[in-house]
Amino acid sequence: RDSLDKDLDRVRQYYLHKGFVDIKVHPATVTLGNDKRSIDIVIPVDEGDSYTVRTADADEVDPPLDADGKPILHYDKEFLRSQLALQPGDTFDVLEIMRDSQNLKCLYQDLGYANTTVSHQSSRDAKNKELDFGYRIQPGRKVHIGRINFIGNETTRDKVMRRVMTLGEGDLFSCKELENSRRQIARQGFFDKVEIVTEPGDDADHTNLVVTVKERQTGTFQVGAGFSSLENFIFTAQISKQNFLGHGQTVSIQATLSSIRSLYQLSFFDPYFLDTQWQLSVDLFNFQQAFDDFAKIETGGSIGWGYRFTEDLTLTLNYTLKDVDVTSGGTRTGRIEIFDLQQGGLNSSLKTTLSLDTRDDRQFPKSGTYTTGSFEAAHPYLGSDVEYL
Repeated sequence: RDSLDKDLDRVRQYYLHKGFVDIKVHPATVTLGNDKRSIDIVIPVDEGDSYTVRTADADEVDPPLDADGKPILHYDKEFLRSQLALQPGDTFDVLEIMRDSQNLKCLYQDLGYANTTVSHQSSRDAKNKELDFGYRIQPGRKVHIGRINFIGNETTRDKVMRRVMTLGEGDLFSCKELENSRRQIARQGFFDKVEIVTEPGDDADHTNLVVTVKERQTGTFQVGAGFSSLENFIFTAQISKQNFLGHGQTVSIQATLSSIRSLYQLSFFDPYFLDTQWQLSVDLFNFQQAFDDFAKIETGGSIGWGYRFTEDLTLTLNYTLKDVDVTSGGTRTGRIEIFDLQQGGLNSSLKTTLSLDTRDDRQFPKSGTYTTGSFEAAHPYLGSDVEYL
């Protein structure tokens, strides 16, 4: 019965979506089928006529007056008309009304009027099947953000969410920044769900925000083993935690072992170092590999600093220092001419990277792009024994 009642409402909404203003959906009749095991459902509908929009308007109700008694409008009528999806000549559509009401509400909420209400009224011309439609906007009073409370973050610290929000305590309320704050929290990749709702503040001039999140598992533990004719047995293991101790940092340890190579790597990344727009990354590694003609050992690390200029644009500078030891002879008797092509010694390089990240979720993205461009240089001025670009 509950599902049937919902279906009746869906039928009514569908007709209103197609312009049938006078649609009447009558109660359904349910009869038992001849087989005594099924039922027949009939939904009687009086469609009426489909209406088109003759005029569409939007007006601000009770605006303040200037010294000459003229209304002080936040937006002129032409601008408000241009924001409407429901335009003259269109078929009446209840979905467009809902969109228009929300868009007009957000326009005024972006000015701080958090309690803006948008109502609508219409008059019909039954003869020509046309509607004159108008929206009435009541901004109310400007509202600032009072407290911001977080719910559901059992592990994640409040500051991990608070520092990425574009709407803070004391700020003027903004519909746009409220949604942007929700997006910034969600795109970190630590949560399956993020919702932000308003609740009454300590007085009429303030409203509180309640941020409700559902945390996801951000740690991974991987172990693998394999066999190949080249390396014989191969073992790999990796432990990674994206939201380490709830601080939003990433820590990972990786190891790979086989008969001819080994890799050990420890990595740390803090996207908001000391809760600022600066980033810090540190890597330590040891890589050994025995080729056919020579053996190579690389030991070193890197440290990187980055700065987030906007929510999406980041510039990083990374310094890498590693000692490369190349010896002749590998898994078989080495050919000296192959060995001579390898360059050992100290490798000191700088790398700068510009990245643009518009993904909606950095762990499981569904939209957006991730684009990077980088330039790396090693030079004797940096104390490097090798030189390259």
